[in-house]
Amino acid sequence: MEGCTALEEVFIPASVTTINSDAFYNCSGLKAIHNYAITPQTINENTVKNVDKQTCILYVPMDYIDLYRAKAVWCDFKNIIGVATDLQFEEKVVQLSYFKKDESLLYMETQTWEIPHAPYIEGFVFEKWEVLAGDLNDGIKLQAVYKSDQATSAPEVYTNPANPVQKLIRRGNVYVLQDGKTYTVNGTRVE
Repeated sequence: MEGCTALEEVFIPASVTTINSDAFYNCSGLKAIHNYAITPQTINENTVKNVDKQTCILYVPMDYIDLYRAKAVWCDFKNIIGVATDLQFEEKVVQLSYFKKDESLLYMETQTWEIPHAPYIEGFVFEKWEVLAGDLNDGIKLQAVYKSDQATSAPEVYTNPANPVQKLIRRGNVYVLQDGKTYTVNGTRVE
């Protein structure tokens, strides 16, 4: 990406632990960097040389924003904004299934919205958001659903060692996230 002046936005997955010393050198058009790593990578001035750190927004995991504010070079960004969780950027148009309390399908609709970022949990793959409650006017409460990389040996309850608040509870062949947070979106119906 070095010297790509047309580049406006970059997404850095949580799995990225190192960034080349000139990765964004002369990327003067950058308006946003979405960095999902919970540990800020060590970078030098050349990594983001000629990126306008006064106007380029740095999006980082909300729970780790203070680490970025304290880390050399990252701390030079004027606008460091915490995002709801750690990872996953999904499509904005989503088909929702609404279920009755007895779990039979009530109806389905398609909406467009800004989807929250689902936490990255090593050994599991984020599969989808499920609707728990709510509507377009009041906001829709979501629950994250994951699949295990090791389906045969995965436990009934998995506690994320990197973030002990995050627990995955087995439900059939998938897991649902319970971490004490409420994930909501507000959207508009797609006609």
